[in-house]
Amino acid sequence: MKIIDKLRSFIPKNLQGHATFFAAIVCILILATLKNSPHLGVITSYDKFNHLAAFFALSFVFELTYPELHPAVKVGYLVGFSVCIEVIQAFIPWRSAEFNDVVAGCLGVVLFYLCCYLVDCLLTLVTPNKN
Repeated sequence: MKIIDKLRSFIPKNLQGHATFFAAIVCILILATLKNSPHLGVITSYDKFNHLAAFFALSFVFELTYPELHPAVKVGYLVGFSVCIEVIQAFIPWRSAEFNDVVAGCLGVVLFYLCCYLVDCLLTLVTPNKN
């Protein structure tokens, strides 16, 4: 994806490593297992939007960290992670597993790749041909 390559060029090499992706995974796992609190500072009280936003952001970090992986593989891993979160939440007394949370996570991933595609198409239209 052209837009990701352009964004990657602005980010220092030390931030493109595995540690950034690992930190994002850990943050999402922590947020997914905490008790709901009005002081948590989540984006919104609408849980499904939080899942969508988290997986949109995680898709972005995954794309920057592992550009060599095929997008279908990345989508598979991200969907699998969404399912794993819900399985973990099923065993936490103050959380509950919901299929709609997995759907919201998947929508975040799809929305990220759709945005990349649309921006790439837009850049192709506005960028003059070098021939």
